[in-house]
Amino acid sequence: MHTSAQLSLYGAADVGISYVRTSQNGATENRLGMDSSVLDDSMIGFKGRDRLNHDWTATFNLATEINLYNGNISYTEFFGIESTLGLTRRHWGSFKFGRQQTASTNFFTAIDPMGLSFGQANMGTSFTAINTQIYNNLAQITSDNWKGFQFSVGYSFDTGETALYEGSGTNNPIPSTNGFNTTDKMRALTSAIQYENGPLLVVASYDRAYPSKSIGSPSISGQPQPNPTTANPQAWYVGLAYTLHKVVLSAAWGRGINGAFSGSGPGNDIDGSRLASLAGDADMLFSPGFNQNAYLLGFSWAIDDRTQLMASWQMLQPTGQLASMPGVSTQQILGAALTYNLSPRTTAYVWASYGQNFEMASGAQASVIGTGIQTLF
Repeated sequence: MHTSAQLSLYGAADVGISYVRTSQNGATENRLGMDSSVLDDSMIGFKGRDRLNHDWTATFNLATEINLYNGNISYTEFFGIESTLGLTRRHWGSFKFGRQQTASTNFFTAIDPMGLSFGQANMGTSFTAINTQIYNNLAQITSDNWKGFQFSVGYSFDTGETALYEGSGTNNPIPSTNGFNTTDKMRALTSAIQYENGPLLVVASYDRAYPSKSIGSPSISGQPQPNPTTANPQAWYVGLAYTLHKVVLSAAWGRGINGAFSGSGPGNDIDGSRLASLAGDADMLFSPGFNQNAYLLGFSWAIDDRTQLMASWQMLQPTGQLASMPGVSTQQILGAALTYNLSPRTTAYVWASYGQNFEMASGAQASVIGTGIQTLF
């Protein structure tokens, strides 16, 4: 029996009630209902570690997200949040293999005043490559902190995401896997680096997706056809956060080209609205010339030991060929949230957000206001 082995159960329950209003082209929708995973994921997980020797440790993490309002799992995959096995080397870092969050998502969580929470209010709505991006088949290396520097890089051999390919002849989502060969699968690269020195944190990231070279044809069922799209969606982001007493000031800039990673739905990323995400019903959009710039300003203020106020402004601006297309306009989103710790493990919260030209669709608006509670275990 390995006395060094450790196993733990962990998780969270998060539920809220929100009012969401959307409008576009004179059509208005209103929704009053229950939300799950607003402040953070409602989830349950198992993680463990086995110390192999003085330097090396084997680790695993299995975690699934649950829609608290109906008890269903949120992802098609049972362990949709994470399913990894890895090795950690003392003073070096970790090597993790399996389904997991991307390097850019992990590093930019500390830049976003919302902590990538609160639905459309978080920066992932404009910086889409960090919209809590999770890939299957992801091999990822994350270094230790070396004199303030830390980096992470990962490659997915088959993301498990669906895609919308321009020129494919269909607007339906196409699965990531379209054959046996490596190039018949949608693959992706994710990387990030950060530097932390006292109150200053600077983060930069680069993400890129690679299209399947063959796709199922809408006209010839079951027969793979050459993919007409060779565009590689890419995203470069840079952000900084500076702590000034009890206030953290944040700013970020980013650029996306040749498509988009999955965008957020209105409210708490709610499905079913007329407002489509940047990638439609798919997780990824491959489209040459679909370029955009993203901007963020915000702050987080620890008012006291229990209370925290967060607010941000973000903008997603079409550029180049996309800017000249009819029906496309600059997206702007204002968001704010207030959390109150009822105990070390239980937090109550309220939040609100307004989006203009949501997902860069001219005249599209999305407003949300809600409240909820989260408890950890």
